[in-house]
Formats: sequence, structure tokens, C-alpha cells
Amino acid sequence: MPKNGIASFRRAVMVDPSYFEAYASLGGALTPLRLWRRAADILSHALKLNPSSAEGLYLLAFALMHICDWTSLEDALDRLVPSVQARLAASQPPGVEPYASLTFPWHPTLLKRIAKHHAVQAKASAGIHPLLPPPSWGGKKTGRILSVGIKSFDIGDHQVTKE
Repeated sequence: MPKNGIASFRRAVMVDPSYFEAYASLGGALTPLRLWRRAADILSHALKLNPSSAEGLYLLAFALMHICDWTSLEDALDRLVPSVQARLAASQPPGVEPYASLTFPWHPTLLKRIAKHHAVQAKASAGIHPLLPPPSWGGKKTGRILSVGIKSFDIGDHQVTKE
């Protein structure tokens, strides 16, 4: 998906060079490919179009962390925190993923607010999914099984999957 997405986002920014979401999505699509410096350059350009975008600043901070550009990272985080706080105060999504925000040196109160927002969203969406069928491997057939897959990457980009 990333390579197809990258081509689509590149076309979108060629069609409309002022399209912030296309630039931000292009930068974000480069991160799974570990093209951190290119992602940071594109995201920096995107943020000229929308300087207070929490999503754009978050993606930029994530890329800067990987290329160890600590000065730029500090600036991005200084801009990101007020954006996240304003969004949370307005009962909007914070614009940062819950697990990744833990890698940033933020005050525990802000981390708790981000986690609470995502917990409320998870709880609200938990009831809308149909029950999963019993396992095909012959486990206890109660008709009620919950299988949760978690895919996360730590700061060293080591994949952790639990099911």
C-alpha cells in the first residue's frame, strides 16, 4: 500500500501544490519505508501550508526523532503541544496516536488526557462490531471470543505484535 499511496499523493500535490493533506499524507506514507529525512522535508513543507496541524507536527516529530535532529524535534514538539491541548479542550481528537505520544517528553497530565480520549473512542466503538465466530481450532465454543491484534513499533522500529 505505501508505494501506491505515495504515487497517488505525489500526483495530488502536482495537481494542487496548496493541498496540505496530500503533502502530509505523502510524508506520512514515507515513514513505513523508513525514508525519514525525505518525510521530514515533505512534512516541513506541508506545515508551511498549515502550521498548527497536530497530525502534520506529530508526523514531523516522529521523522525527526528517527534522524536524531534534536533541535528541530524540540521546535516541532513545542508547536505540537499547544495544538494537541487546544484540540482536546475542544473535545476533538488530539491528532496524535496514543502509543507514539508516549515517546515524546510530555507532561504526564497531557499524556493522560490523550490516553483518556483514545480510551473513550475505543469504548464507544467496541459495541459496534459483531461477535466473532467460534475458533476453527476447536477451542471452547461459547460463541463469544475476542481476538485483539496490536501492532506497534517502538522508537527503534522493532515490531511488536500481540494477539
